[in-house]
Amino acid sequence: MARLFDAPTAELMPAAECTADFDTVCVRIGARPHVDYIAYGKIRKPKKRFQRVGLRLDSGRFAEIAKTDGDEHFTIELQRKGYGFYLREVEEVRHFIQVSETEVKRLDNGLEWL
Repeated sequence: MARLFDAPTAELMPAAECTADFDTVCVRIGARPHVDYIAYGKIRKPKKRFQRVGLRLDSGRFAEIAKTDGDEHFTIELQRKGYGFYLREVEEVRHFIQVSETEVKRLDNGLEWL
């Protein structure tokens, strides 16, 4: 079973989107998201809040759930294995955050599902 962890973000890429409410999921799993603010170059353009919760998977690899304010869905981000992701890792995260299969949509980002 996955567990909360401060995941290294440099190696993670979006693998799936989840339609469940991010705040509800965080409360359900007992997580306090790490918050960063993203500025987009223009001085008068407001910063956007980026929230993420790191997870350590049974395989020893890392994942995270992440949401940027204004986005309708949040993403499940995984470490790549070559040119793909492990489907079992998306399922492990899905079970940990306790959402249904219909609430998770795998992204078609040109990578393989292993």
